[in-house]
Amino acid sequence: MSSVAPCRVQSTPPAVCKALTRRMGKPVSGVWLPEGGRSLTFARSRWNRAALSDMQLPTFDLLHESIPGNVRCDAKGTLHELKGESLPGPQGQRRVQRGILYDPEASNFDIRRWTVWSKDAPNNTKGYVDAREFRAQVASSKEGEPSIVSLMYPPTDSSTFRRAMRDATRACVMISGVVGENRKSDCGLGSMHGSGLHLWRDGFAGPHVQQHLLARKRKRGTSQDLASARQLARKVLTVREGKPDGVEQYNDVVPVTQVSEGLANPAHLDVMEAGRSHAIWLRTKFLLPDPREWYMLFPDVGLAIKLCHGACVSWDGREVRHGISVARGVTNGDTLYSYYFGIHALVSGAVERLRQFEAAVECRSACGSSYPEFEVGMDVWVLLRNGSVPPQVREGRVLSVTDMLHVAFYGGEDVREPGRFRLDDANVVVADLL
Repeated sequence: MSSVAPCRVQSTPPAVCKALTRRMGKPVSGVWLPEGGRSLTFARSRWNRAALSDMQLPTFDLLHESIPGNVRCDAKGTLHELKGESLPGPQGQRRVQRGILYDPEASNFDIRRWTVWSKDAPNNTKGYVDAREFRAQVASSKEGEPSIVSLMYPPTDSSTFRRAMRDATRACVMISGVVGENRKSDCGLGSMHGSGLHLWRDGFAGPHVQQHLLARKRKRGTSQDLASARQLARKVLTVREGKPDGVEQYNDVVPVTQVSEGLANPAHLDVMEAGRSHAIWLRTKFLLPDPREWYMLFPDVGLAIKLCHGACVSWDGREVRHGISVARGVTNGDTLYSYYFGIHALVSGAVERLRQFEAAVECRSACGSSYPEFEVGMDVWVLLRNGSVPPQVREGRVLSVTDMLHVAFYGGEDVREPGRFRLDDANVVVADLL
């Protein structure tokens, strides 16, 4: 469910309300008009609120003091153990301490300070469901709403599952070898590589790298392997009755995906996400033993998840700080990957604007002859069919009306080069109706 803020409700003809009700799939008694004529600001999904109301889960409260990182990573990737040094607190919206990592084998790391979810954890461990599943409610790191963290370890007796994990691993190897790194700012170890859709300004979306370039690396191409990875995570993080994990958010919105290789990063928040995050961890030499020490950590609540080949985790990165520890005891020649996917705020906003644009088209049809003519200074929405996924809806303002409609698009605080459209262009609607 989405809400709009700030806005005011405009009096609306009954015919328009009826058309909107059909389009939106819920009763509508008025239409929304953004204050100041600017773009609508959409609140993020409240999946957690609905899920938590139906589930009785153990709770991880905030610790009196977050468990600090114990090593510093310099620009060359060398780790230096911290010994009584005073560290600056988490910085910025992401609440990150750049270069501060967690090394399980450093002398100043004590796993007893953490609640550990692992395949051999006792059944009285907080969040224990069974030998393969853990689930708990965790407090927000920023005075927000509590959220759910869930973990599922892979079944060992499913040939279909093993085959899907193999395909997902191949996809990770291929993507990390072709697509450049896109995360360097936190001073951690390893690398992250974009796959699937790459986001540009205001919701434009397109592939990180052309498909034919990836196809050169693997004869099967990229689409089958990427689909296998997504299907694998959906199988593991299945939406079960009473046990949702938020994967239904991908039904209408294309996920943004990342592949990490050998990642160890500082604890942080994902401020550009618009939904829950999901990840599956993979290894190239999966027939050999898993790393001895390899964790996903939530230091503000003291939760440590022991990772292995096929482990799937679902969490809300907007609400709870999280990071990956340095992996220790890795088999010689093994490579550690994660396949991450989530909903980016830009894409979510683009989808919401598209839905509102479609509702405005219904309004135009319902208004008939009473539909206003374009005038100078009027706010309009324009559907740009430019190959973006989803199609992009931009807000603009009419500069002049001659034989053509001249529209200047809003781009943050800037006004971009005006576009020209026919007066009868079906892809331009008056924004004041919504």
